[in-house]
Amino acid sequence: MRKVSKEAFMSAKKIISILGSVNKNSLSNKINNIVSSKLFKKYPNSEITLLDLANSPFSELMLNGHDTTAFWEDSEAKSWITKLKEADYVVINSPMINFNYSALVKNFIDAICIADHSFSYKYSKKNGSVGLLNKMKVIIIGTQGAPKGWYTFGDHVKMLEGTFNFLGAKEVKTLLVAGTKVTPLKDMSQEEIIKQYQKEIDALI
Repeated sequence: MRKVSKEAFMSAKKIISILGSVNKNSLSNKINNIVSSKLFKKYPNSEITLLDLANSPFSELMLNGHDTTAFWEDSEAKSWITKLKEADYVVINSPMINFNYSALVKNFIDAICIADHSFSYKYSKKNGSVGLLNKMKVIIIGTQGAPKGWYTFGDHVKMLEGTFNFLGAKEVKTLLVAGTKVTPLKDMSQEEIIKQYQKEIDALI
């Protein structure tokens, strides 16, 4: 049996990688995989939990007017909240779809945002809220076809950043790859785009 040094054990992290694109071969999914791999390389012996939202209950479950309680039960919401409370790193990605993050990510956010579980108003001293997911460092990766700033009313990365700050994240870093449907990025392969953004990707770790 291979012995694990005390230093390696201490450096191990709990990492959750959340793939938020409907297309498994999307650019944002690929960058998520790269970032998660870099985290694992930096922290050997880490535990990585992969949640591919497109192949999960979150692709079918959503809040509706029939039975809201069933949504949180069927999505195992409280189990995921526990995982997030224990996580050191959360890497989540989404393309912009109709000026917002994907419905997959929306369903996940709806599941984990539960008062007195992931956030609370009871413990706030300034009439605000207190986030209860305060161990995790979050890395958000967004892509969009339009250049940055074209749609001032649609900023899916900023919305996710605000949500995780609301939930108490210890740190939030973001990367937006914008303009994938216009020149010059539209004429580049995913590998070429990733290479162009390599410094920004490395800065997330």
